[in-house]
Amino acid sequence: MRLGVRDRARNPTRRFDSVLTGDSGSIPDAAAQLQEKMMLSIKDMVRDGKKVTFMFYRQRELWYKTEDGFEFPVPIEDAGDGVFLNEDKAMLFMRYIRKHMEMIAKEKALVV
Repeated sequence: MRLGVRDRARNPTRRFDSVLTGDSGSIPDAAAQLQEKMMLSIKDMVRDGKKVTFMFYRQRELWYKTEDGFEFPVPIEDAGDGVFLNEDKAMLFMRYIRKHMEMIAKEKALVV
């Protein structure tokens, strides 16, 4: 779809909207749809012996990342005398992944 100079002046983002959504939808809507498609289920993140990798420590939380790229915190209050390895089985972190996914869903609901 080619837009003339006058069309761009009236609606300068239309060209980019149609690229992202395939129609004249808004850019935020397209980004939200893309993010929902990319969001995996917890089972997808932990099955088949997938691993999590430690990223960094910040504000009393250990941040890990799944092989699928999902980042989540583990509060050090929950650590007790446990050992947190640089790389570990994702299955052992399901609790923290679920908590973070629920928090993200709640924040999305507040924004919409």
